[in-house]
Amino acid sequence: MKILLSLILSISALSTTAKDFGEVLDEIVVPLSSPNTVGKLDSSQVYGGIKVTGYSGKEVVVIVHQRQKQYKMVKKNGLTMIPNNSFNLEIEEENNTVYITSRPRGSNPAINLEVKVPQHFDLKINNVNNGDIYVNNVEGEFEISNINGNIILESISGSVIADTVNGKISAVFNNVNKGASMAFSSINHNIDILYPKSTKANLRIKTIKGNIYTGFEMDVQKSKQESDNSFKKGKHKYGIHQWVKGKINGGGPEYSFSSINGDVTIRKQD
Repeated sequence: MKILLSLILSISALSTTAKDFGEVLDEIVVPLSSPNTVGKLDSSQVYGGIKVTGYSGKEVVVIVHQRQKQYKMVKKNGLTMIPNNSFNLEIEEENNTVYITSRPRGSNPAINLEVKVPQHFDLKINNVNNGDIYVNNVEGEFEISNINGNIILESISGSVIADTVNGKISAVFNNVNKGASMAFSSINHNIDILYPKSTKANLRIKTIKGNIYTGFEMDVQKSKQESDNSFKKGKHKYGIHQWVKGKINGGGPEYSFSSINGDVTIRKQD
């Protein structure tokens, strides 16, 4: 089953009057091809934030928010320029994966999405500007990237690969996938992760200008330098890295944590 929904909103299409530029709310319900099996959300936004919440339903519900700008009516060449808050939102469902892409027009206000998914659902989320990524009450495999915003994960289960440039990463796990590796990277902010106390993992941690903290009893191993060499576009590149490595609860899959200008904190649930 394949469903393609396109939503193009402009002031002229709204039920509100031209003088009312309050928050816009639209809701789209997306049925899944196989509602009794685990699906996936694949979302990509250039400008705006997203909040994903797990619920007991079997459909994906997308709620669209946008703060409307107020404009002065301008006359040009005898014509009146009408306020334009247009944006494009496209939602496509195929083989139990829901794809979402959204872009505002030019400098128009950001589009913020509130998405409800079944509690067992995989996530792939990519954001660029002007919005945080927030996930709550979802179990699955997560791939999350946000260039200029935070990544906040609460009451989740499963495994996570997450990276950001100019935002913090925080996560609270109820449970982890025992055999799955994880990776967290933030260049200019802190990483703060809370795991169940029984979590078994091999930790690999690096921060250049920050500190490392943990609530686990960590069996720290002797650090060894790692090197990587590459040749691209006629240039040779050589790198040498040193990580802090250790095991918690006897070791397990590799959990990697990397920052340049932030602290790395690995907490243990009481």
